[in-house]
Amino acid sequence: MRCSAIQRFRRRALLGVALGLLPASAAHAKNHLWRFTEVFSNAAGNIQFIEMQECCGADEETEMSATSITSNTGTYNFPNNLSGPTGHRWLLAATQGFARLPGAPVPDYIMPDRFFNPAGDTLRYRGVTDMIQFAAGGLPTDGSDSLQRDLSTGTTTVGVNNPINFAGQTGTINAATAVPAAAPLVLIPTAIALLGIGAVYLRRRRVGHDTTYAGPS
Repeated sequence: MRCSAIQRFRRRALLGVALGLLPASAAHAKNHLWRFTEVFSNAAGNIQFIEMQECCGADEETEMSATSITSNTGTYNFPNNLSGPTGHRWLLAATQGFARLPGAPVPDYIMPDRFFNPAGDTLRYRGVTDMIQFAAGGLPTDGSDSLQRDLSTGTTTVGVNNPINFAGQTGTINAATAVPAAAPLVLIPTAIALLGIGAVYLRRRRVGHDTTYAGPS
């Protein structure tokens, strides 16, 4: 009886050790190893991107729909998960203005314009999992350079932008020469109305100076 009890105790102890040796990721949501690596914005804030990288070689960090990025004024909830292995890969969230530019890799996620303030802001991932902060003047807004972070040292530097998406596509954009957005369509009826008023004015002037005028043209 006593030997049997000792054997059961040993088996339970070995099971506890084995469970303790399971990878840490098994005890966490599969999205906790992403880190900020590059942040970009033009001065207007309509062309922005945030690049992140899986830091530690885990291939299961796909559950992005359960997490978010926050700035000082807003929250971006990832709308869908990633597919495929994630170890040391990147993901790219960017505005539509960025996606339209020549040389831009296709964003994995589209975030709203002016999601963060280029004049100074704090970006947080999963609340306290990761953070990158820049004060006034800390983020370049010349349309070419970005704020880049080395995950091995934690230091940030300024350099020519080089965003990478989940598929491994990379590129460099020039937001300084971006074509301005087209005028809103709501202005078109106003322009038509002004043209109509101008036509009526010209006809009235013609009536006053042309005695042969016999009616509407």
